[in-house]
Amino acid sequence: MTDQRPSPADISAAFRFLTRLPLPDGEKAPSASSVWAFPIVGMVLGASAGLLAWFLAWIGVPRLGVGALTIGYLVLITGALHEDGLADCADGFGGGKDKAGILAIMRDSSIGTYGALALMIVIYLRITGVVSFGGWNFVLQLAAVGGMSRALMGGLMFALPNARSDGASAGFGKPSAASAGLGLAIGLVGAIAMTGISGALLVGIMALPALGLMMLAKAKIGGQTGDVLGATQQSAEAIGLMAAVALLY
Repeated sequence: MTDQRPSPADISAAFRFLTRLPLPDGEKAPSASSVWAFPIVGMVLGASAGLLAWFLAWIGVPRLGVGALTIGYLVLITGALHEDGLADCADGFGGGKDKAGILAIMRDSSIGTYGALALMIVIYLRITGVVSFGGWNFVLQLAAVGGMSRALMGGLMFALPNARSDGASAGFGKPSAASAGLGLAIGLVGAIAMTGISGALLVGIMALPALGLMMLAKAKIGGQTGDVLGATQQSAEAIGLMAAVALLY
């Protein structure tokens, strides 16, 4: 069995897997042992997006522009990795009749009606969440939600088997309970540290769409894929931003 003890090299491996930053190859390739570091990547991405939003608001960019540019930055820095998964997952679950059909649709690079609508709704919710913040809440809330939404990906990878024998998720491997659990703990502690005790409630609300997708994926295809993980991150982030606004105001 692969050694999944946490190491600092897992952090750079997680950044190489989840972002398109031009990082040099590290001593460790991205694998299941890196899952615990997913929320660290999410918090860094969220904080950097929050700083961008704060700066744009400070120089007088209209609020809608702040939201659109901030979400655009996240799409660019991740290579639309999670957005692509959301669209494929929506098309597959919405149009497929059985496991084979769903997986075939999810593998198709073209986007259908369900995928386009899912992207439109989720991006709208994310932009709405961003424009509702102000000051340092741009940074704190985006970091908290960014971290926990990626921690939930690790939890899903541990909870469900791979639905197919190939693909990004299958190649990544199955994380151990310790690796997935540590990631969830980091996401929870980070959310509470940045948003106060309400961060625990925020995490609980974000877990709901992840649990819903987990049950849907298990019923429809018997497990998870990279697309399901991307949809999990996107739906949790969108709901998390809405919840953060509600809890904050």
